[in-house]
Amino acid sequence: MKEDSRETRITEKKSPKKYPREADAGKIDIPKEELVDAQGLILDTSVPMEERGRWLAEKLGDPCCFRVGDVGVKLEFADEGPSLQALLDSFMERKKSGI
Repeated sequence: MKEDSRETRITEKKSPKKYPREADAGKIDIPKEELVDAQGLILDTSVPMEERGRWLAEKLGDPCCFRVGDVGVKLEFADEGPSLQALLDSFMERKKSGI
Protein backbone atom coordinates (compact mmCIF):
# COMPACT_ATOMS: atom_id res chain seq x y z
CA MET A 1 0.00 0.00 0.00
CA LYS A 2 1.01 3.56 -0.60
CA GLU A 3 2.83 5.31 2.23
CA ASP A 4 1.42 8.81 2.66
CA SER A 5 -0.73 10.93 4.96
CA ARG A 6 -3.78 8.82 4.05
CA GLU A 7 -2.14 5.70 5.47
CA THR A 8 -4.34 3.77 7.86
CA ARG A 9 -4.01 4.61 11.50
CA ILE A 10 -5.71 2.34 14.01
CA THR A 11 -5.09 2.76 17.72
CA GLU A 12 -5.33 -0.98 18.36
CA LYS A 13 -5.15 -4.06 16.17
CA LYS A 14 -6.94 -7.11 17.47
CA SER A 15 -6.98 -10.50 15.82
CA PRO A 16 -10.04 -10.96 13.62
CA LYS A 17 -12.97 -12.64 15.37
CA LYS A 18 -16.27 -13.82 14.02
CA TYR A 19 -19.37 -12.89 15.98
CA PRO A 20 -22.83 -14.38 15.48
CA ARG A 21 -25.07 -11.88 13.75
CA GLU A 22 -28.59 -13.28 14.30
CA ALA A 23 -28.10 -14.34 17.91
CA ASP A 24 -27.23 -10.86 19.14
CA ALA A 25 -29.25 -8.76 16.67
CA GLY A 26 -29.94 -5.23 17.83
CA LYS A 27 -27.27 -4.98 20.51
CA ILE A 28 -23.60 -5.62 21.05
CA ASP A 29 -22.93 -8.16 23.80
CA ILE A 30 -19.19 -8.01 23.26
CA PRO A 31 -16.99 -6.12 25.73
CA LYS A 32 -15.86 -2.93 24.00
CA GLU A 33 -12.25 -3.73 24.84
CA GLU A 34 -12.49 -6.72 22.46
CA LEU A 35 -13.69 -4.60 19.53
CA VAL A 36 -11.21 -2.94 17.18
CA ASP A 37 -11.21 0.85 17.61
CA ALA A 38 -11.74 2.37 14.16
CA GLN A 39 -11.48 5.98 15.34
CA GLY A 40 -8.17 6.57 13.55
CA LEU A 41 -9.05 4.58 10.43
CA ILE A 42 -8.46 6.49 7.22
CA LEU A 43 -9.49 4.90 3.95
CA ASP A 44 -6.54 4.19 1.68
CA THR A 45 -7.79 5.50 -1.67
CA SER A 46 -4.93 3.77 -3.47
CA VAL A 47 -6.68 0.43 -2.84
CA PRO A 48 -8.86 -0.44 -5.86
CA MET A 49 -12.64 -0.25 -5.25
CA GLU A 50 -13.11 -4.00 -5.78
CA GLU A 51 -10.56 -4.76 -3.02
CA ARG A 52 -11.71 -2.21 -0.41
CA GLY A 53 -14.09 -4.61 1.35
CA ARG A 54 -11.25 -7.05 1.92
CA TRP A 55 -8.94 -4.20 2.98
CA LEU A 56 -11.51 -2.97 5.51
CA ALA A 57 -12.05 -6.50 6.86
CA GLU A 58 -8.28 -6.84 7.37
CA LYS A 59 -8.21 -3.60 9.38
CA LEU A 60 -11.35 -4.15 11.46
CA GLY A 61 -11.49 -7.92 11.75
CA ASP A 62 -15.29 -7.87 11.56
CA PRO A 63 -16.33 -4.84 9.49
CA CYS A 64 -19.88 -5.14 10.84
CA CYS A 65 -18.94 -5.00 14.52
CA PHE A 66 -16.34 -2.52 15.80
CA ARG A 67 -16.09 0.59 17.93
CA VAL A 68 -15.29 4.25 17.42
CA GLY A 69 -13.74 5.45 20.65
CA ASP A 70 -16.14 4.32 23.38
CA VAL A 71 -19.12 3.78 21.07
CA GLY A 72 -19.87 0.26 19.82
CA VAL A 73 -21.00 0.02 16.20
CA LYS A 74 -22.91 -2.91 14.74
CA LEU A 75 -24.01 -2.85 11.11
CA GLU A 76 -26.94 -4.99 10.06
CA PHE A 77 -28.49 -5.30 6.63
CA ALA A 78 -31.87 -6.68 5.61
CA ASP A 79 -31.65 -9.53 3.10
CA GLU A 80 -34.34 -7.97 0.92
CA GLY A 81 -33.41 -4.32 1.52
CA PRO A 82 -31.71 -1.78 -0.73
CA SER A 83 -27.94 -1.83 -1.12
CA LEU A 84 -25.73 0.29 1.10
CA GLN A 85 -24.74 2.30 -1.98
CA ALA A 86 -28.40 3.06 -2.77
CA LEU A 87 -29.04 4.14 0.83
CA LEU A 88 -25.97 6.39 0.88
CA ASP A 89 -26.89 7.91 -2.49
CA SER A 90 -30.40 8.67 -1.21
CA PHE A 91 -29.02 10.14 2.03
CA MET A 92 -26.61 12.41 0.16
CA GLU A 93 -29.34 13.58 -2.21
CA ARG A 94 -31.57 14.50 0.75
CA LYS A 95 -28.70 16.34 2.46
CA LYS A 96 -27.92 18.18 -0.76
CA SER A 97 -31.52 19.33 -1.15
CA GLY A 98 -31.73 20.43 2.50
CA ILE A 99 -34.24 17.81 3.64
